[in-house]
Amino acid sequence: MAKSMTGFGRGEAKTDGKTLTVEIKSVNNRYCDVQVRLPRSLFFLEPQFRKLCRDSVKRGKLDATVVYTDLDAEEHTIHINHQMALSYDAAIRELAAELDRPWVPDVRYISQLPEVMSLLDNAPDVEVIAAMLTTAQTQALDELDRSKLREGASLTSDISAGCGRLLALLEEVKTRADQVPELYRERLQERLQTLLSPEQEAMFDEQRLAAEVLLFADKADVHEEIVRLQSHLEEMTRLVTKDEAIGKKMDFFCQEVNREINTIGSKVSDLDLTRQVVDMKAILETIREQVQNIE
Repeated sequence: MAKSMTGFGRGEAKTDGKTLTVEIKSVNNRYCDVQVRLPRSLFFLEPQFRKLCRDSVKRGKLDATVVYTDLDAEEHTIHINHQMALSYDAAIRELAAELDRPWVPDVRYISQLPEVMSLLDNAPDVEVIAAMLTTAQTQALDELDRSKLREGASLTSDISAGCGRLLALLEEVKTRADQVPELYRERLQERLQTLLSPEQEAMFDEQRLAAEVLLFADKADVHEEIVRLQSHLEEMTRLVTKDEAIGKKMDFFCQEVNREINTIGSKVSDLDLTRQVVDMKAILETIREQVQNIE
């Protein structure tokens, strides 16, 4: 069954005091766009995260957040550059002697000088964290997929119903289009009877009336458009039942259906047909809005 592009999923992995949580939110997008926020110590896992997302999702913008905590480990380590501190102290002593100024060693002052002390992130266990990320991300993507399937079921139901209404209207268009040439001939005859005297009407060549009706019927013929439109709608109805990404295909068929409806509207001059075309365009617009949410 087709999936929506909108959904949410959450996953969590725990081991030896470590906890890793993944939350993924998905919204509409023409392509697969992955935005992920990782702790700085886990930046090296970003390619792995993006690949797993793209393997699971074909369309949509994914906004993911990864949170990692380790209660049993120090997050940072303070590094002291002893050689740099001694070099600063020696340089200050030398400067104080040249300026004939007293120098009282101040450890706090020296510790604040550049590169004497720095805060380093403790390197996590790469293999353990990578395995935890895969577990939590898989859970999140599975939950996201279920969420998208639930909404997709509602969307495909609406799309199928819309295609059904379009096919029903198309049958009405087909029936009315077959009647239009005869109705045109009747209107022409009524107009001739009104405009011509009995003597002129007796002299009128019926072949000219037949030729006019034939020319009108050829210009107003929408049989080919109806056949193509029916084929597109039946294919859309079949597509929404398939278990694959159908969003781009449905976009294409919506464009083609819109093209055929516009062509029919441009060819017909009958008021009833024009109303039916307007109704079809309104239904198609509703379908297109739903298709924008399909993966």
